[in-house]
Amino acid sequence: MKILILGASDSEGTLLANFADSWREQLRTRLPALISEEVEIDHRRFYIHVAGGVEYFERALSESRPDFVIMGCTGYAFSTASVGNRLRRLFGRRFGTWAERRSAAFDRLTETEVGTRKERLNYGFHWLAGKTVGRDSVSTYDAVLGGYRRCIEQLARTEDLDAIIMGTTYNGPRVQRRLPYLRALVDRFNRDLKGVAEAHRFGWMDRQALIGTLPEEVARPDQMHTGPEIHAIYAEALLELVTARRTGRAKP
Repeated sequence: MKILILGASDSEGTLLANFADSWREQLRTRLPALISEEVEIDHRRFYIHVAGGVEYFERALSESRPDFVIMGCTGYAFSTASVGNRLRRLFGRRFGTWAERRSAAFDRLTETEVGTRKERLNYGFHWLAGKTVGRDSVSTYDAVLGGYRRCIEQLARTEDLDAIIMGTTYNGPRVQRRLPYLRALVDRFNRDLKGVAEAHRFGWMDRQALIGTLPEEVARPDQMHTGPEIHAIYAEALLELVTARRTGRAKP
């Protein structure tokens, strides 16, 4: 069985001290015993919002020729607006990138426990920057959802291919505080994406629901990426889903 994983930083194991803890590696090592088949993993980083994203997807599918696809979807491009993106649009990429690096350096000095003097300074800085400069997203909700829809439709047209679509998650509490709309937007996106996946009879994995009850510092140690506890949760869910679908035990 050949699995094509279209992932991003989490499937790369970003933040993990040991790659063996990643859900991708756990899938590779543990799935064969569950389905009584050899398993080959083809992993590719995939971002639908970049130029040519759908074409990249189609090329990866054609080159890999998998039996099963696991596609990790992210709403980052439309949900996480930033001052840096706004500055790029106003003054060009170099200035926007420079400003983001300066902001990140400031964050490293001031991102402490919520309620402390440094944390209030950090929040005030980002609030003021957002009010005076504004924030822009990389892409739009409709463009991102539409891109994923095209990919799922292509999967459905590919003979003898099964898939699991993985929903997106919130950013950490600091980002949520700056962007109070973020949770509602991500929830809407997951509902819409789930509808597309299930309309084509593919599996659906709600990553936010899986980790939603955990403390934020566990769920997103750096406000965006996931640690070993989350990889373990994802691995168990994927092992169950893939095994059920591969062995014919998936719910109709």
